[in-house]
Formats: sequence, C-alpha cells, structure tokens
Amino acid sequence: MDIHVGITGLRNLQGYQTAALERAAERELTRLRQGRDRCVLLSSLARGADQLCARIGLALGYALVCPLPFADYRRDFTGDDLIQYNTLLRQAGKAVVVSEGTQTDAAYLAAGRYVVDHCDVLLAVWDGAAQQSICGTQAVIAYARQRQTPVIILTPDD
Repeated sequence: MDIHVGITGLRNLQGYQTAALERAAERELTRLRQGRDRCVLLSSLARGADQLCARIGLALGYALVCPLPFADYRRDFTGDDLIQYNTLLRQAGKAVVVSEGTQTDAAYLAAGRYVVDHCDVLLAVWDGAAQQSICGTQAVIAYARQRQTPVIILTPDD
C-alpha cells in the first residue's frame, strides 16, 4: 500500500524549538511510513518547515515530489535557503510547475492546493496564529479540511 504525505508549514522557524520539531516530524513521518510499500512526500521546498520535512522524509526513504508555484521559483531563495532548495530539488523524483500566472500569492496557493489534491494526509507545521495571507499555512489547512483530507498539525513550540 502506498501513501502520499503533503507538507505545508511556516517559513520562519526562528525562535522555535527546531530540534523538538525535527523529532516530532521524524516521529510522524516514521509512523505514516509503517507497513507501506511506497511513500511519497509532496513539498514545494519553501524555506523553513517544507525544507526541514523534505530532508527528514528523504532520510527515511520517502520519494520526493515538488510542486513548484512558478517556473522561476528559485528567485525566492537566497543564501543557505537557496543551497538547501537546490540540493533537495536535485533529489526529487519529480518537480512540476503548477502555475503559469504572474500573481505570486495565487501561484503559492496553487502549489498548496496541488499538495492537498495529491496527498492522503497533510502534515502541517503551524503555530496556530491567524494569517492574513490567501496562500499561507492556515489557508492550505483550511483547503485540506474542506476536501476532508486528514491533517496532522505539528506545533513548533512543542
């Protein structure tokens, strides 16, 4: 039996217990992997939670699929985040550009919806704080709940 796990989460993890978050993500991804023939992780590789979970998933033997918001998504990254993005993207089994539009937030939302539309369960790293963005973690979780996709929320404070 296969499982597709979608990832969404906070981009800025500064000030949070990242070691505890890594352990929690590893625990959940390990649990979801049990008894599965094939495990796929869907991540847009945004800095923060997306990259963290992608690294852990790859280490656990998940295949990586990357829905990219737009063709020139790489321009959103600098420094270490860009290095991580490039490294993880090279390890992906598949990358797909999900939007040809020029409106950035709409493209991010399209990527988040792609993740939800193609996963069996959504793993979200979210602190529960309200977000004004149409494309943030809260919006992706709301879309998953609307589609009745199971959601596991990891709180970065734990």
